[in-house]
Amino acid sequence: MMEKKAAGGFFALAVILCCSSFLGCPSSEVVVVDNFPQLQLDAIYDSVVSFFTTGTATPIEVGDIIVGSDGGGFLRRVLGIDQDNGEVTTVTEFVSLAEAVEDGELNAVVDFAAETFAKAGAPMAKSGDTAIDLAGTVLYDGDGIKVTIVNGTLDFAPTVTLNAVWENYELTELNTYTEGDYSLSMDVCVEVTGPMSYNKEWPLYTFSQPWVFYIGAIPVTGTITLSFPIGVTGTVDGNASVTSGFETTGHVSLGGQLVDGEWVDMTDFVNDGATAHDVLYQFSAGVGLDVYVKAIVGLNLYNCSSLTGTFKPYFAFDSWLYPAPQTLTIGFGMDGQIAYDFSILGYSLYNNTWDFIGADFDPPLYWEIYRTSWN
Repeated sequence: MMEKKAAGGFFALAVILCCSSFLGCPSSEVVVVDNFPQLQLDAIYDSVVSFFTTGTATPIEVGDIIVGSDGGGFLRRVLGIDQDNGEVTTVTEFVSLAEAVEDGELNAVVDFAAETFAKAGAPMAKSGDTAIDLAGTVLYDGDGIKVTIVNGTLDFAPTVTLNAVWENYELTELNTYTEGDYSLSMDVCVEVTGPMSYNKEWPLYTFSQPWVFYIGAIPVTGTITLSFPIGVTGTVDGNASVTSGFETTGHVSLGGQLVDGEWVDMTDFVNDGATAHDVLYQFSAGVGLDVYVKAIVGLNLYNCSSLTGTFKPYFAFDSWLYPAPQTLTIGFGMDGQIAYDFSILGYSLYNNTWDFIGADFDPPLYWEIYRTSWN
């Protein structure tokens, strides 16, 4: 077992690597550029990967698979080489890890921690905790609409797992998922000065950290990102001011696995329901607004292959004056999405997307948490 920890304490990355009784069996075509100090990465653009060199003969040949951890990482097959005046320029094409690894196993786990958020400058609700303080955040003020987070906290510090096994240049096992407890408490004030349809999203916070782990001698590089956008969508027929919110807790698992050669989504939710906060409202016509927060976790490999998991808790504010009786309802729901292009692993997970709508679940991931009527 080999254990690596990122500098600065952002997270711990545990990696288990094996190929039978060895750490990994790369293809004989693989050249790990990190092992040749005479080659220093210059640039990566389109199909070109260039290096500065001390002038000695390059260890790279046409047909080699070059792999390195600099510049965000690269894994390419060399189609052409030009060496001149201390620079080596290679023309390349993308390849998959299945072409570079004869036999090997990867078990990588990334844990987000409180330091991840605090060092990125996010306001923390409590020192040493992972809850982010949302109070007083003005998301938007213009075009006849103002959106303010009056108060609230958001807590989601997931674990990201990637397991993969290659045998005889073929990906035989794959599990990848994001899992963790979540807690969200939020009151939002939406003020609208006239009729409009609205659909806007703003980024709250994004946390990103590069990492590198190994299959034998082969460096596998990537980035984990965790972002929290918030959005408002809906239609207002006249002037309106709404302040309301909810609190909810639960557990989420986003991801899937390879089963008998087929990719199976394994997303799962355990939600403890939602509690409505006090409602303050003034409106002169019908209002239908959804306010949501997304948690988006992205796993990217070599800057060219990725899996993204998203879950979106939201509350829906709906009111109507005609026909009588006048009615106001507030509901809470949960939607989400899995999107993946994992061709770099050697399996055809190309640009696939799976959306789930909480209202379609059995039982539905939607609850009416407030209703009132009057004449």
